[in-house]
Amino acid sequence: MFIHSDLVEWEEHAEWFQSGLSDHNRVILVGEDELGKIGVVRIDYDYRKQLGDISINLNPSRRKQRLSSVLLDKSLCLAKPPSAIKLVAKIKRNNSASIRCFSKSGFFHNDTDDDYVYLVKLH
Repeated sequence: MFIHSDLVEWEEHAEWFQSGLSDHNRVILVGEDELGKIGVVRIDYDYRKQLGDISINLNPSRRKQRLSSVLLDKSLCLAKPPSAIKLVAKIKRNNSASIRCFSKSGFFHNDTDDDYVYLVKLH
């Protein structure tokens, strides 16, 4: 559900994660239950443009269990995006699971280009 599907080396991921934890414009939420990690929701805020770029990535072993919308909804409750922010999900056109997930969570179609569908949610 992330835009980049290339395999990422552990060191590169750890560096990205650490930098994200110290970035005041980024929220990273990790969802877990009694069976382990469900997935991650990330929001990158651009307060000047009043936008939030949002993405979700499920643990591959937890896919097809109807958990993505629950994770997204609970993450939005915890993240409490400011009311002036428009959240934007940039989703690959062929990723019907992500499109359904965001639509179920109140995002609506805003735009489409050759590669992506853009869904937005206003607060």
